[in-house]
Amino acid sequence: MINIMLVDDERVIREGLSLIINALDSSYKIIAKVTNGSEALELMHTFPPDIVITDIKMPVMDGIELIERMQEKFPEIKKVVLSGFDEFEYVRQSMKCGAVDYLLKPVNESELADLLEELCAVISKEKGLDTPATAENENYLIKQIKSYIEQNYQEEMSLTSVAKVVNVNSNYLSVMFKNQTGESFVDYFTKVRIEKAKKLLKDVRLKTYEVGEHVGYKDAAYFSKVFKKFVGMSPSEYRNR
Repeated sequence: MINIMLVDDERVIREGLSLIINALDSSYKIIAKVTNGSEALELMHTFPPDIVITDIKMPVMDGIELIERMQEKFPEIKKVVLSGFDEFEYVRQSMKCGAVDYLLKPVNESELADLLEELCAVISKEKGLDTPATAENENYLIKQIKSYIEQNYQEEMSLTSVAKVVNVNSNYLSVMFKNQTGESFVDYFTKVRIEKAKKLLKDVRLKTYEVGEHVGYKDAAYFSKVFKKFVGMSPSEYRNR
């Protein structure tokens, strides 16, 4: 889905462009139609588009200033300007500020279609390049977390505390960990502890509560409860099976 924002103080232009774009391809989505650059910038923080098509002459904030501000805050968004035949100097200025192309009014449907197709190809390529990099970073992060758990499973830890260790947002870590491993952080951490406990239970010199303490459970009853939940039997039953 390619998200598009339309910025023009003339309602007929906004609605006309919206009708044309919606008819071109179902993958195009008009996420906002606003009347000036100030409104557009405010909305971008909440609903960032892939493409912005903006008029040049508008009240409050014109298209040139909008493009300049976008180039500072949202350089990745593709910027297209709408221009009249007598506005070429403004078009040239907008291109210097970061606009990628322009459309003459009244907008020709086939020219708009060709331009959107070209921009979509560029956006898809950029997103494709980002995806492997993101996946590689997430794989590295998971390895870091698993290594940290392996070395510190005896200690108390939570999703929040581990997020601080690897310097990421805890909500992001929660979703990313589940997507990458297929299980929640808590389940993975607990499974590591239980697997360590199963190995220690083979040593008959250790009492079951001592095994629990070795893997981080100070409360013997709680250790037994968690062990049974994951293994299907109590630590004593597992040892004597």
